[in-house]
Amino acid sequence: MRRFGRVSSAGIDESGRATEGRPIPVEISVWGPRGQQSRPGLSSEDRPAAGHARACSCCPGRVGSSVQEHRLPESAAATLLSLASRCHARGWAQATSGNFSVRLDAHRFVITKSGLDKGALRAEDLLVVDLEGSPLTEGRPSAETPLHAQIYRRRPGITAVAHTHSVAATVLSRALLAEGYVVLSGFEMLKALVGINTHETSIRLPIFPNDQDVPRLAAQVDAELGDDDCVYGYLLAGHGLYTWGENVNEAARHVEAIEFLLECVLHGRR
Repeated sequence: MRRFGRVSSAGIDESGRATEGRPIPVEISVWGPRGQQSRPGLSSEDRPAAGHARACSCCPGRVGSSVQEHRLPESAAATLLSLASRCHARGWAQATSGNFSVRLDAHRFVITKSGLDKGALRAEDLLVVDLEGSPLTEGRPSAETPLHAQIYRRRPGITAVAHTHSVAATVLSRALLAEGYVVLSGFEMLKALVGINTHETSIRLPIFPNDQDVPRLAAQVDAELGDDDCVYGYLLAGHGLYTWGENVNEAARHVEAIEFLLECVLHGRR
């Protein structure tokens, strides 16, 4: 397993933690022994294949119940949707690219549905999945859901994950794939990353070859990075950035800081 230590670091107070708000009841249709129970207005193309979505064993109810209720705190939904919208506005999640998620509990997380404009998401565009990436609600999760699931399994303290497709991340990850990482060093913006309180710091952002076999890619990331707490994210070559945080606001701060730092490195190479 590779380790990505930093030159210096010190603990800093966390700020901007998302607060627990009033839960939003999300009514879901699931598949059980009696077959599909779908919401009105969904075409057959919108519905999951038989047996694909299933009732969550960690929640009240049994497999076979036609409807199960998962609750997402209103503040978490709002901040997650805001993060997706902000990334879209900055040009980091264009043409339905990118995906964003937030942990519900030790067994489930909510992720943006596949193929949607990240600048126009609504609460109903969030899909509940388990930590293996299997959907628990109607809808098609992103093909990259296993990468989110890997982070939540390995890092129990992480409650939000962001995946962006910026120009800087895409170009640098291809240019530096042979080296295996991007070095971010000497920038004041490094202090936006949790645990860093000086610009006199150097961190490495790992780069992995892109792979259309996402479960295999997730296994590679898991084997290489494990739960190394000196890693703030990683790049997929020619693809984009994954980063995370202990809450949505921290994940948002890490996205903005790392994207800024990648732009600095890209400009410096010109």
